Amino acid sequence: MSRRRYISVDAEAPPGFEVISEPTRRDLRGGMVALWSRDPDALVARLGPLCAKIRGVLLCPGEVGRRGLLGPHLWRYEVRDEALPLLVDLADAFLEPYDEIFELRDALALRDLELARERGDRMTLVDKLETETKALRGLLVARTAWTAAAMTALVELNAGELERARTAELPAIIVRFLTDAPLALAGAELWFAGGYGWELQARAGALREVALPRRGGAERIAAVGDDTLIARFDAQVAGGAAREALLVVHRPRGVDEAERSFLLLFTLQIAATYRGRALHAALGLAIAGKDALIAELSTPVIQVWDGTVCVPVIGSIEAERAAQMTGALLDAVAARGLRHVIVDFTGAATMDSQTVRRFTDLARAIGLLGASCTFTGISAAVAQVLVGLGVDLREIATERSVDAALRRLVGDAARPGGRRRG
Repeated sequence: MSRRRYISVDAEAPPGFEVISEPTRRDLRGGMVALWSRDPDALVARLGPLCAKIRGVLLCPGEVGRRGLLGPHLWRYEVRDEALPLLVDLADAFLEPYDEIFELRDALALRDLELARERGDRMTLVDKLETETKALRGLLVARTAWTAAAMTALVELNAGELERARTAELPAIIVRFLTDAPLALAGAELWFAGGYGWELQARAGALREVALPRRGGAERIAAVGDDTLIARFDAQVAGGAAREALLVVHRPRGVDEAERSFLLLFTLQIAATYRGRALHAALGLAIAGKDALIAELSTPVIQVWDGTVCVPVIGSIEAERAAQMTGALLDAVAARGLRHVIVDFTGAATMDSQTVRRFTDLARAIGLLGASCTFTGISAAVAQVLVGLGVDLREIATERSVDAALRRLVGDAARPGGRRRG
């Protein structure tokens, strides 16, 4: 549950309310807030545009139960002076249904922001790779036939073996590609940073002993003597940070500029392959988490009283979503020992006969679990479907609204022999 504050702008505060005659933005934006004022109009005028940012309720004297919206998430609720000793409990009862909804909405918004950032990072990576590739390609245009053959082989590698291979197979594929035709380098080694030094990942062909450079160097590619090149890049693996990598190639007759440029391009491609796989894995986990959160939000089970929950049915309800709601609600009734369930159809757009039948079966199943079920907010269209299916509406408790259903349940509990809270 998010943090709540109980603030009175009047000098005489109800029990449980702290007196803050001039509440600041920090006082009002830290969570859910319950405000008390005998002059609510003056308070609203002082708050001005801040009303659109506050989440909570403004309590004031007036007709019992009359309420209205002052902002997207700020209600005005009128009470009698006799209720002042219990004003904190009244505020909690009013704010409780909205608390979980706001927390879930904030979590979803945060996850959407994280996904947007991840997609932006991926697009930035693609744009950077394309820019670097174009610049290098301009240098390779005038190179030898070896360069043209090497580029063709690289394209085929990216579209073929690299695409199909598992990540663990990439090192062996990389060194084999460099030593096979058409590149035909004498030898190649791939090293990853690990522990306090370098760990060999794969080796192909003939290589002379070469002293590897220190980790953390800034130089992308360096020559060792006349016949060896060492290229440095980052290899990012799924679920971990990028690991510094070295690609060492050897050619006895010497390494020319065409091979130097090609090796630089090749390491960029390999680094992009590792980064792309890591981003794809992370994006898959993020999407799965978002889908699970959306599924949870689509079937909110909101506790509105002791042993009583309300399930709002919103939008168009197809058979799959109705089945999901039915399963979630029955699980909640059994697990939490609920006594009353209110299914509110006020926000429902359309439902076919199969979906309506599923909800009537749900009401009977809830009864078999020892709880009562009340339908509220049934539209004329849904009522016609119920009648057309031959459903005896006397078997199912109905009320005009959730408020009316709660009043009936509270009234039943207050009668002698009825159930009481606690």
